[in-house]
Amino acid sequence: MATTTPVLKTELRTTANHAAGNFYRPELDILRLVAFLLVFVHHTAPRHGLIPHLGTQLSSLITSLAKACGFGLCLFFALSAYLITELLIRERNANGKLDIKAFYIRRALRIWPLYFLGLGIGVALALLRHQPDVLGRYAAYAVLAGNWYCVAHLASAGKSPLEILWSISIEEQFYLFWPWMAAARARRLLQISAVSLLAVSALALVFIARKGASTDAAWFNSFVQFGMFGTGAMLSLKLRGSAPRLGIASRIAVGFAALVLWYIASAVFHIKDPGPATSAFNLLAGYAAVALGCMLLLLSVMGISPMKLPRVLIYLGRISFGLYVFHELGLNVASSFLHKLGVAQPRIVEAFLGLAITIALASLSYNFYEKPFLKLKKRLEVVKSRPV
Repeated sequence: MATTTPVLKTELRTTANHAAGNFYRPELDILRLVAFLLVFVHHTAPRHGLIPHLGTQLSSLITSLAKACGFGLCLFFALSAYLITELLIRERNANGKLDIKAFYIRRALRIWPLYFLGLGIGVALALLRHQPDVLGRYAAYAVLAGNWYCVAHLASAGKSPLEILWSISIEEQFYLFWPWMAAARARRLLQISAVSLLAVSALALVFIARKGASTDAAWFNSFVQFGMFGTGAMLSLKLRGSAPRLGIASRIAVGFAALVLWYIASAVFHIKDPGPATSAFNLLAGYAAVALGCMLLLLSVMGISPMKLPRVLIYLGRISFGLYVFHELGLNVASSFLHKLGVAQPRIVEAFLGLAITIALASLSYNFYEKPFLKLKKRLEVVKSRPV
C-alpha cells in the first residue's frame, strides 16, 4: 500500500488541474455519490401516511424529508449539464470547433452498455415473473422514450426493479440538441439557450397545472426536467471554468440552505405529493427551489482540495451510474433473500443489505463490464476528464 499511495496522490494532483486539455473535479464524483444516496433513501424511507409509534407532526416531517430526497435525481441532471457544458466549451476553445460525432460516440460508450444491460435484465425478469405488461415499458425504454411511457402509464409505475431507467431517457434527450448549441461560437447564444431551458420548464409546469395533471406527470416530463439541465449549464457559463473559494463553514451553510430549499419544495409546495398538482404557483415555486438547491449543492463542494477527499468515496462516486441503475434490483434481492430466510424485515435491515448488494453489483459491473467501453471512450476525448 505504501508504494501506491504517492502514485494516487500524484494522480489526484494532476487531475485537479483545470487546463484546457484536462478537466476533472474529484469532488463532483463525491457529489454524484450524495445524489445517489439521496435517491436511495427516497426509495427506502416511508413517504406517506403515519409512521408507527410517531405522532402526526414527526411523521409528516420524516415523510416530507424522504420525498425531498428524490430531488437527488435533479442533482444528477444539473451536475451532468454542468460537466457536459464545461467539457464542450473547453473542447471548442482548444480546437476552435466541436467534433459532435465523437461526442455522441463518447456518450454512447459511457451510457449505453450499462443502460442496455439493465434493460436486458429488466426484460428477463419480466419474462421470468410472467409480467408481459411490463415489456411495453421496456420497448419504450429501448428507444429512449421511457419517461414519456411513464407519463402515459402512471398507474403501472414501480412494477419492475429496473423501472428507474426511465430517467436516462431524459438525459439522452438533452444530449440530442445541447452539443449543437455549444458548437455556436457566440457564448451569448449558449447563455440564451440555457435560459430558454428554464423558460421551457416553467411553461411546461404552467401547462401541466392548468390541465389538472398529476405531480407525477410533471416529474416524468422532459420539458420540466430540462430546467435542471439549464441550471447546471448556466452555472458552468457563469463560473467560466473556475471554482468558488469557500471556507468550511460557508460550504456547510450553502449545502444546508440547499437542503432547506428542497424540504420547502416537498413540505410547502408539495411537488412530490401524489395526486393532481395543487396550483401552477406551487409547481413553479417548488421546482425553482429544487433547481436553486441543485446549484447551491454544486457550489458547496466545488473547489475542495482533492487531497482532503476520501478515495473510497471518490470510487463510489465513480461507479454511481451503476449504483443508480442497480439499486432497486439490490433492494429487491435483499427483500427476497430475507423473506426466504424467514428473517423479520425491518426496513432498515433491508435497506442496508440492499445497499451492500447494490455496491457489489455496481463494482462488478464497473470493473468487469464497463471498463473496456470507458477505455475506448478515453481514446476519443479531446479534454481529458475522469480517469477510468
